[in-house]
Amino acid sequence: KIANKRSRRKIQTSSNRIDIRRTIRANMKYGGVPFELIKAKPRPHKNEHLFLNDISGSCEWISSWFFMLMFSAQSAFKNSRTFEFDNKVIETTGALKEEYLIDAFTKVKDMRLKNAMVHGTSNMYTAFEKFMDVAKLNNKSYVIILSDCRDWAGPKVKGIPASVDLVGEMVKNSKKVVILNPEDRNKWDIVDSCVSLYEDAGAHVFEVNTLNQLAQFVEQM
Repeated sequence: KIANKRSRRKIQTSSNRIDIRRTIRANMKYGGVPFELIKAKPRPHKNEHLFLNDISGSCEWISSWFFMLMFSAQSAFKNSRTFEFDNKVIETTGALKEEYLIDAFTKVKDMRLKNAMVHGTSNMYTAFEKFMDVAKLNNKSYVIILSDCRDWAGPKVKGIPASVDLVGEMVKNSKKVVILNPEDRNKWDIVDSCVSLYEDAGAHVFEVNTLNQLAQFVEQM
């Protein structure tokens, strides 16, 4: 339903746009009075959506739900790539092109096992560094990170997680960086949670652990 709502809104927006120049030209025979409105042709969407799913130990309770969101994103966003991370990164785009969810999950599970990404500890510095290396971000890239922002094993510089600088680089090199945090807001910034630091670096953080919250996020996007 969320994907359909997004698709309908795109169609309505495209179909309601008026092509001013073509309208003026077509109405010259009426003395320039716009009796005949010419609709603009839909513009091709060149934006790229990159989803980065946290499968570290602290996100095990929500990672399957996040996986289903990424699987759905393949149909909701025409130009999308998907990744998973703990202290490493794997790209799962090809696996998620499977027709059925169970087949996609089986392929991704095998990828996790081959890369020793099971019950892993999060190191967002090494993960984000590798992600940026393979993702090749540009000004049409939307980065959507599904994570609790708990950088358990990442290095720190003067007490600040080094991953904060990498989030800042993502923001600088992309159109927007969004983080969907499954934890309740009252748990943010406690112990190793880096939410405010990532926000200060320019990321937009949303609490998302229900379908209603997800729908609200999609509406804002």
